[in-house]
Amino acid sequence: MYQPFYKMQANGNDFVVFAGLERPLPHSGEFVKLCDRHFGVGADGVIFIQPLPDRGLEFIYYNADGSRGAMCANGARCALRLACLLGWYGQGEWIRLKADDGWHDGRVLNGLVQVQINIPGHANRLSSEQLDISLPCEHIWHMDTGVPHLIVWGVDSLDTIDVERMGRLLRHHPLFQPAGVNVNFVEQGPMQLRMRTYERGVERETLSCGTGVAAAGMIFTRHISPGSESVDIHMPGGTFQYKIENKRYFLDGPAQLVFEGRWNF
Repeated sequence: MYQPFYKMQANGNDFVVFAGLERPLPHSGEFVKLCDRHFGVGADGVIFIQPLPDRGLEFIYYNADGSRGAMCANGARCALRLACLLGWYGQGEWIRLKADDGWHDGRVLNGLVQVQINIPGHANRLSSEQLDISLPCEHIWHMDTGVPHLIVWGVDSLDTIDVERMGRLLRHHPLFQPAGVNVNFVEQGPMQLRMRTYERGVERETLSCGTGVAAAGMIFTRHISPGSESVDIHMPGGTFQYKIENKRYFLDGPAQLVFEGRWNF
């Protein structure tokens, strides 16, 4: 049966979005086909959304390998954007997005999409000795911002680091099994960061990763520059702003509809 879909992207992180949930959901193998860039639509993940009472939005996310993800910040921003385009909610209206990791407030405002991220109480600092890997960096941090992230902070050269090789090695490191980890390489500048990410579930470098940006923003505002309440973070797909407002943590950036189509499940 053919189902309409919406191809969305947020800072180069792209998704196939289905508006309206039919249960049971398709088999995970269908999501792998959908995300294939040669034989499918092509995407980093698949999203299902459905309006809920009290300005709610149900958000179900699957990675490109068919595994279910607890949260995807860029996917959530695409979902919020589409919900407004479909007329479910209005511009500037706060929406309560329900993901597997909990509730997130978000809104579309002045052309940007803002989503609140559930930031952990602390991050674990690791050493190269613990990983038994030589890394050209200043610090290594591990935390969960809805999904697990490793932050390799202060790399010598972001442009020359082999993200695919090093990212894959760390993603599958025994210390982070069985779930694995997303791997983010961060280069620090004056009040701004540059970052590249190897994404678990996609199993390659992606143009951006929202929960990874949130993890890097958390490290910067808590440990690198305590007292700072915002930082711009540049990824190959575009720029994000991570900011703290009223003791809550937000990620701001663009999200857009690319095209519409139909898929035969």
